[in-house]
Amino acid sequence: MRCIKPSACLLIFALSTNLFAFTKNKYPENPCNFDFDKYLKDTKTSNLAKRLFNDEYINIDTDDPLFLLDSLTAEDKQARPFYFKVAGNSYKSSDGYYSEGLGSIGKKYVLENTIEFISYFDNKSCFTGRELETWADIVMLELSLEADNNENNKSLVDDYNRKLFFNCKHCSATQKETLDTFSKLLTSKWKSYLKSINK
Repeated sequence: MRCIKPSACLLIFALSTNLFAFTKNKYPENPCNFDFDKYLKDTKTSNLAKRLFNDEYINIDTDDPLFLLDSLTAEDKQARPFYFKVAGNSYKSSDGYYSEGLGSIGKKYVLENTIEFISYFDNKSCFTGRELETWADIVMLELSLEADNNENNKSLVDDYNRKLFFNCKHCSATQKETLDTFSKLLTSKWKSYLKSINK
């Protein structure tokens, strides 16, 4: 369509541009579908949880995050992803007794809540491949302790992975791929651990 007056063309162009911008802003893309801000803004959320969510390093001697791990299976299911990130971020600060607690609870959580665990990684904007590897490290904290008390420790990871795949038999194809990646990370870390203790 041709414009009779140049000014009319400019007006139509401006209106259409504004309409497009309005439509785009009216439905903004949400890269992460979990409402983390709800818990970051909530005064009832502990400052320690907020610090860990924001990936701050904490001092285990003065900060005790062990109580936060109970929230991995909180009754408020919407809060679970928030505390899942909190628990994962706490790994880099873990030491001593907290490492033992994190490993024990983390390994149990992944085993007993496999589908929920894997589903968190459906959206890579919420949880990344690096965080998946961190969770393999968390599970390894416990598996390495169990290896010290198990003569047949070579099968520990194989048995654990087998249970995870059984739990995820109704998972989507994408989730099974994620679990396969997690399983391979565990196996690789386990082999490295066995080499280190058999030197």
